[in-house]
Amino acid sequence: MTSPHAESPNAPPTDSRVASVLCWALILVSLSVSTARLMQARPLQSANDRSRWCTVRALVEQGTYRIDDVRRESGWDTIDLVRHEGHFYSTKPPLFPTIVAGVYWAVRQSIGWTFDTHLAEVTRLILTLINILPTAAALVVLYGLL
Repeated sequence: MTSPHAESPNAPPTDSRVASVLCWALILVSLSVSTARLMQARPLQSANDRSRWCTVRALVEQGTYRIDDVRRESGWDTIDLVRHEGHFYSTKPPLFPTIVAGVYWAVRQSIGWTFDTHLAEVTRLILTLINILPTAAALVVLYGLL
């Protein structure tokens, strides 16, 4: 015997089902717009970006926070730096670039792409992994809480 409150397959959708579909649609639209925008962005656009990416590159390729060599390359120089004991360092806090360096190291080791060989692809892949995927997870968790 079925419950009198159970929905039949042909019944119109309930308010909660409509709300659920709308939430998932908003999540998908939000992630699609963010991903599309990310894929259109040029890498190393600002001094702020370059400062962080210089640290990431120096950590993985040279094992140091010193960005002296990296910033000498065309397109990599930044004004967001400080000189300490004869060497240049990013003015940005080191925690996030260190985490991103771990992701860059994994990308280099797994598929062989580097900033020298695939600059746009590497930055977009890393930004997808560190921005889009956590955003997706946060939106799904938020949906679950709602």
